[in-house]
Amino acid sequence: MNFDFYGVGALHFRFETTMVTTPLKQRSYTIAEKREALQLIDNVGEADALRQLGYSRRNLRDWAAKRAKIFDYRGAQTSKTLKGQGRKEVAPFSHVLVTFMKDMRRDEEVV
Repeated sequence: MNFDFYGVGALHFRFETTMVTTPLKQRSYTIAEKREALQLIDNVGEADALRQLGYSRRNLRDWAAKRAKIFDYRGAQTSKTLKGQGRKEVAPFSHVLVTFMKDMRRDEEVV
C-alpha cells in the first residue's frame, strides 16, 4: 500500500508499507492419510489427486518413492513417521560390552 501525504508548501512525502504475514505452519500427515493419497493416485492419477487433496506435488512424489515402506508399516496408523529417525548407534554391541565390563568388575576379588 502506498500512502501520500502532502505537507506544508511544496513538501511531498510518500510512505510505502507492506503487509507482514506469518509463515504457514508446516503440515504433517499420518500414515493413513499417506496411504489414502497413494491409493487415490492409483485410481485417478497424480494431477487429479493433487487437485482433490490439496497436498504439495513434492509430498506425493516423496510418498510414491517410499510406497513399499508406507504400505508395509505395521505401527499405529496415526503415526506421522515411519520410525527409524534419529542418531544411529555407533557400536551396536555397546550394551553387551557394558554388561561384560560390569560382570568382570563384580567377579574380581579385592586383595
